Amino acid sequence: MDGGREIWEYRRPDDRNSPLWDITQIGGAHPDYDRWSRFAGRVLDAFDLRQDPGHLEVKRSGDGDDVCLIELAAQFTGTSVG
Repeated sequence: MDGGREIWEYRRPDDRNSPLWDITQIGGAHPDYDRWSRFAGRVLDAFDLRQDPGHLEVKRSGDGDDVCLIELAAQFTGTSVG
Protein backbone atom coordinates (compact mmCIF):
# COMPACT_ATOMS: atom_id res chain seq x y z
CA MET A 1 0.00 0.00 0.00
CA ASP A 2 1.12 3.53 -0.74
CA GLY A 3 -0.27 6.13 1.66
CA GLY A 4 -3.09 3.75 2.55
CA ARG A 5 -3.88 3.06 -1.11
CA GLU A 6 -4.57 -0.35 -2.51
CA ILE A 7 -4.84 -0.78 -6.25
CA TRP A 8 -6.91 -3.56 -7.77
CA GLU A 9 -7.27 -4.41 -11.43
CA TYR A 10 -10.20 -6.08 -13.18
CA ARG A 11 -9.05 -8.61 -15.74
CA ARG A 12 -11.19 -10.22 -18.38
CA PRO A 13 -11.24 -13.98 -17.80
CA ASP A 14 -10.04 -16.37 -20.46
CA ASP A 15 -13.65 -17.44 -20.95
CA ARG A 16 -14.98 -14.25 -22.55
CA ASN A 17 -18.56 -15.51 -22.13
CA SER A 18 -18.24 -15.31 -18.36
CA PRO A 19 -19.99 -12.31 -16.77
CA LEU A 20 -17.49 -12.43 -13.88
CA TRP A 21 -14.12 -10.72 -14.20
CA ASP A 22 -11.02 -11.57 -12.21
CA ILE A 23 -9.93 -9.00 -9.64
CA THR A 24 -6.24 -8.84 -8.78
CA GLN A 25 -4.43 -6.59 -6.34
CA ILE A 26 -1.39 -5.02 -7.96
CA GLY A 27 1.76 -3.83 -6.26
CA GLY A 28 4.66 -1.53 -6.96
CA ALA A 29 6.20 -3.90 -9.52
CA HIS A 30 3.20 -3.50 -11.86
CA PRO A 31 4.16 -1.21 -14.77
CA ASP A 32 1.15 1.10 -14.22
CA TYR A 33 1.23 1.19 -10.40
CA ASP A 34 3.02 4.53 -10.01
CA ARG A 35 0.93 6.29 -12.65
CA TRP A 36 -2.36 5.01 -11.23
CA SER A 37 -1.28 5.85 -7.68
CA ARG A 38 -0.37 9.42 -8.70
CA PHE A 39 -3.69 9.80 -10.52
CA ALA A 40 -5.58 8.60 -7.43
CA GLY A 41 -3.63 11.07 -5.27
CA ARG A 42 -4.48 13.98 -7.57
CA VAL A 43 -8.18 13.07 -7.54
CA LEU A 44 -8.27 12.77 -3.75
CA ASP A 45 -6.41 16.08 -3.38
CA ALA A 46 -8.82 17.81 -5.77
CA PHE A 47 -11.74 16.77 -3.56
CA ASP A 48 -9.78 17.45 -0.35
CA LEU A 49 -10.22 13.85 0.84
CA ARG A 50 -7.31 13.24 3.19
CA GLN A 51 -8.21 10.91 6.05
CA ASP A 52 -11.53 9.15 5.64
CA PRO A 53 -11.83 5.88 3.75
CA GLY A 54 -13.18 5.82 0.24
CA HIS A 55 -12.63 4.38 -3.17
CA LEU A 56 -12.33 5.47 -6.73
CA GLU A 57 -12.67 3.61 -9.98
CA VAL A 58 -10.78 4.48 -13.11
CA LYS A 59 -10.70 3.16 -16.61
CA ARG A 60 -7.70 3.16 -18.87
CA SER A 61 -7.80 3.41 -22.62
CA GLY A 62 -7.11 0.35 -24.75
CA ASP A 63 -3.51 1.39 -25.27
CA GLY A 64 -3.19 2.28 -21.57
CA ASP A 65 -2.09 5.88 -22.17
CA ASP A 66 -5.18 7.61 -20.77
CA VAL A 67 -6.75 7.15 -17.33
CA CYS A 68 -10.30 8.43 -16.77
CA LEU A 69 -12.18 8.79 -13.50
CA ILE A 70 -15.34 6.68 -13.40
CA GLU A 71 -16.43 6.99 -9.77
CA LEU A 72 -15.32 8.55 -6.50
CA ALA A 73 -17.00 7.61 -3.22
CA ALA A 74 -16.02 8.81 0.22
CA GLN A 75 -17.11 6.76 3.20
CA PHE A 76 -17.18 9.03 6.20
CA THR A 77 -16.12 7.63 9.52
CA GLY A 78 -18.72 7.31 12.26
CA THR A 79 -19.17 10.49 14.26
CA SER A 80 -21.89 12.14 16.24
CA VAL A 81 -24.01 14.40 14.06
CA GLY A 82 -26.07 17.10 15.62
